[in-house]
Amino acid sequence: MDSIRSYLGMGIKKFIGFQAFELTYLAVLAVLPFIVVQPFIAKTILFVAFLIILNVVYQKLTFRRINTEEKYVFITGCDTGFGNAVARRLSGEGLSVFAGCYNPDGKGASQLRSEYSSIQILKLDITDDNSVDQAFAEIEKKVKDKGLWALINNAAVYGVGDIEFSPLDEYRRLAEVNLFGLVRVTKKFIPLIRKSKGRIVNVTSNKGRIGIPSNSAFCMTKYGQEGFTDALRMEMKKFGVKVITVEPGNFTGSTAMLSKNKLPTYETELEKMWQSSPQEVKQTYGRTYVDGMIKSIIDYSSKSSNSIAAVVDTIEMSVISQNPKQRYLVDGSSSLVDQDNVLIRLGNVLPERVIDFMVDRAYSSDKLLPKEKSA
Repeated sequence: MDSIRSYLGMGIKKFIGFQAFELTYLAVLAVLPFIVVQPFIAKTILFVAFLIILNVVYQKLTFRRINTEEKYVFITGCDTGFGNAVARRLSGEGLSVFAGCYNPDGKGASQLRSEYSSIQILKLDITDDNSVDQAFAEIEKKVKDKGLWALINNAAVYGVGDIEFSPLDEYRRLAEVNLFGLVRVTKKFIPLIRKSKGRIVNVTSNKGRIGIPSNSAFCMTKYGQEGFTDALRMEMKKFGVKVITVEPGNFTGSTAMLSKNKLPTYETELEKMWQSSPQEVKQTYGRTYVDGMIKSIIDYSSKSSNSIAAVVDTIEMSVISQNPKQRYLVDGSSSLVDQDNVLIRLGNVLPERVIDFMVDRAYSSDKLLPKEKSA
């Protein structure tokens, strides 16, 4: 009864889960044409949507949390964004947190250190074997036979630019952090996770589920994370270790990825790409195309959710729930629905060419090409 009372105080969207709310919204839109012509189909769609919502409500009401006493968690990428916020949240839930920070003397790390006695800051560069080894040694010495309850792979970097503009070094830069960094940390810490029969939470992205123009390097690394995590989940099952994938939607404007302070950096990077591009590429695309890319990045950032709470809630659930889901697609947008996440869900039932058409409509840049080239 206490659980029911606590949920009754929430808004309906938070109670049933935003994804279920979004699905119902889409179902209602889908039903409208059938209401007059095919009432049976309309009733069927609504009934399926009702069952999904009922399942979400049931999961929330039957939620069981772990005993957080003497449990240790290691989080990468705690300088800012999701990692920093999750470290605070889990510390508040009674877990002992090791917060991996690239800059242990920076503002984010300093605040964690001064505000939370249960958070230990570790210098961490996930692209460096020695740095990961040192972090492992410190954590192993502290947790001893208890093992590590959860590893949260959160550290990541972002990148933009069409394939013809992006140098190979850009792909390497993102892959070294987002993909090989995640693999490096995971392989090192699996023994400590096995010891506690805990869980590994990999924070990927919805860009690991759908390819977006001007985002190929980032998408490539996120698709790689998804494949690695799926294989890891199956391999760890025999040891009683859970592996959870968290796929944030558009939260870029609320994190260091596409925050207002970061946008000028991408503008500079795109300018460098333009300047270093072959003359033939410049003639094909034209200067207005690059200017349009910059504008589209600013627009995308402005449509981001203004809060990262939904992602923090989901990661917390992945760590403290006795039976977390294997995968969480987290909606993030300042609009009613997360556009890319809608396309991902529709991709489960619609032909790929239809999804391609919808992505093209959403991100079309054809009009930015020189007229003689777009004909």
